[in-house]
Amino acid sequence: MTAVLSGIATWAPTVYYSLGVANNLVTPSVIKYKSGPSCLAKDSFSDVFEKAQKLRKDIMIYRLPNIAYATALGTNFGPTAVLLINDELSLTDNEALNYICKHELSHINTSDGFIASTLSATLSAVSTYAIPYLQSCLPWWASPISYCVPFLVGANVYNAAMLIFENRADRFASHHATPEELVGIERFVRAQIEVNKAMQPKYPQLFSTDGNTSLALGDITHSPLTDRLKEITSECRQRKIATEESEQQTEESEERIEKMQKLKAFHQNTYKKIYKLTVD
Repeated sequence: MTAVLSGIATWAPTVYYSLGVANNLVTPSVIKYKSGPSCLAKDSFSDVFEKAQKLRKDIMIYRLPNIAYATALGTNFGPTAVLLINDELSLTDNEALNYICKHELSHINTSDGFIASTLSATLSAVSTYAIPYLQSCLPWWASPISYCVPFLVGANVYNAAMLIFENRADRFASHHATPEELVGIERFVRAQIEVNKAMQPKYPQLFSTDGNTSLALGDITHSPLTDRLKEITSECRQRKIATEESEQQTEESEERIEKMQKLKAFHQNTYKKIYKLTVD
């Protein structure tokens, strides 16, 4: 009995991370089977598919109300891949949504979720060989700690890989974005930072004073919002695109103010619906 429990504790983390590998291969087919009307991503983002010619051409777009922004599932070589988008964002700021979709297409183009899950499962399995050594070094009452090693290794490998992939996806999206989409995502991030600053006094454990989200909110695999904003504005400067920040130095138009207000309301609603936070 002890041997069975020991085996379960040893290999459970590897099995858990292996489910992430299966998720990237199986879930898109399930979504495609169960979901309603959809459209091809290549019809909506033909410019991306023309430049990234290896990107699979059968990616389907589904609009869902219960996801934060947008997410991609699948690989560039498996049975299928899907792009899930928040339909409310398309009504709020379509330019920002287009940028986010191009970011997600990058994850499919390089099979990021599959690779990160495979790495975490593999290295989690390899780390199980350290368990007997650690148990020989620890007192008997502390030996159960050794079973946490495969889980911690898998989690850190996955998060580190996805952080690299997220930054690469941002560069991919910026490279393929139109001027309007770059301004849209700059406006999107700026609005989120302002909402975060307003919520920080109420949720200091979730938001920092500079408008970034904390690890407690689960935002582990993305760079801080302020860093992402700097990268976006830097891309705008290189392409000589006027951003919201530069335009605010002159008179603000009613249209610009309205767009920012809509985005702030969208972010507040997202925190309320997805993260179950109380928004004043």
